[in-house]
Amino acid sequence: MTKVNLQVPAEWDVALNTTPDVQTLLPQVMEQEHLLCTRRSAQVAMAVGATDMVVRTLGNLEALPPEKTLGVRLMALVHLGQYGSVAACPDQPWTSFTEEDAEDACDAAFARGMALVQLRRFEDASSQLLLARRLAEALGMRHRVQLVALEAARLQTNRGTPDPNSLRSAMGLQPMSRRRHAWATTSLVEALIALGDYESGHMLLEAYEDCGLRVLTSALLGRQGPTGGEGAYAEIGRSLLALRGENESFQVPAVTTNSPQAEYAVLFRAWAMLRTRSMVPQAYNLLTALQVYTPDQRAHRAAALIQANAVLGGGDDIEQLVAEFNQALDAMTVRTSFLSLLKCLSADAYALLGFLPKIHRDLSESLPDIPLLVGTSIAYRYQHIKLPGRASGSLVWVNAAAQGLSGREARPHPQALQRLREALQKMEGEASQFINLGTLIRVLVQFRDAARGVRRPAWNAAVARALGWLDSEALRHDLTRELLPPIT
Repeated sequence: MTKVNLQVPAEWDVALNTTPDVQTLLPQVMEQEHLLCTRRSAQVAMAVGATDMVVRTLGNLEALPPEKTLGVRLMALVHLGQYGSVAACPDQPWTSFTEEDAEDACDAAFARGMALVQLRRFEDASSQLLLARRLAEALGMRHRVQLVALEAARLQTNRGTPDPNSLRSAMGLQPMSRRRHAWATTSLVEALIALGDYESGHMLLEAYEDCGLRVLTSALLGRQGPTGGEGAYAEIGRSLLALRGENESFQVPAVTTNSPQAEYAVLFRAWAMLRTRSMVPQAYNLLTALQVYTPDQRAHRAAALIQANAVLGGGDDIEQLVAEFNQALDAMTVRTSFLSLLKCLSADAYALLGFLPKIHRDLSESLPDIPLLVGTSIAYRYQHIKLPGRASGSLVWVNAAAQGLSGREARPHPQALQRLREALQKMEGEASQFINLGTLIRVLVQFRDAARGVRRPAWNAAVARALGWLDSEALRHDLTRELLPPIT
């Protein structure tokens, strides 16, 4: 093996990042004086990814002067996931200005940057990563420059402004090992998912069949795909498949760290809870306590909160939630896949969103894709599927839901109800899983009544639009008289 000058950061950077088996560097490392030997041994352990080796070398580092080993110690703590300890660790003053000191300062800044990203302290993280990059550039550590650039691009995703091109640019700075390329590809796919581009992300993972993230991209797209794999993404993907109805059991892993995985886990758990009325208050509490950053997660949270308000009778500023939903949708480069997922998770929420004032055009224009019971027929994909028999049965359903009626007056005649049920059982496909337009009208009225006076006209217009979908002129006239103020 070629002899490497381990005292020169640039040479060590090349050797550490291009040697196929970095453990073959250890004989040369052992020839160095104690301080340098301990530093380089720790870096080899982290490159190998062996936690037990990192723990041992961390113990050795702590016996050395802190001003000479702070950076590599912090890097080891990041490797062990001790982000709070890294952020809390005080800086050490420089006692000299050598390449060794500058390299350790670069390590310290890089470690702090990575830890602060995990702790969601994005501004501080950005400053530390910029310092790490400048020091790496000054030392000629080209591979470290690439790593810092990748981490800075990941920061953009985590803070809610994903930039796939920055990740692609960083990936092209230097050739990468398969392991590093897989990690960088995962970061790129996370950015694409955040922008709603599930298809592009899924295609990038074709070479990584055992990747847990591929389980999630398959589930996001509603496709049959790999269900194996380990890690949080694989478990969240399997839970999403359950929500989509692909299998029977629904479980979401309890991801405790601040991460996109943790936020997806909470969001999908909330969507599951929203399907059971008694669990809606708990879902609401989960959602209000959740802070999300990426466009797709912001859209999920806003839509789920609106649905929770619909069940609980309102309380939040619905127009503000609509604005948050629209802003998140506007930030996505691809919206169709997200909207398809949202419709699958909760057709009720999707239909309600479509009738809300100022809702995003992409959603409102796709409302005909939801089957709606609009009186004597089901409106679906620009057609009206007429229900057989007398119309009174289905009209009673719609009227009762719109006015919040209960008891005998809310139920069709038993014979009419039986005919209606038999007709629905014979229907094929999605049209049989209709949503009662009357229920949506009732929610719109509740939201209207909770709105401030200056906002009432927009809500009255929304109620009027929903009433316009009714196929019975008589029912439309009656509900307009009951639910809307008279025109003066």
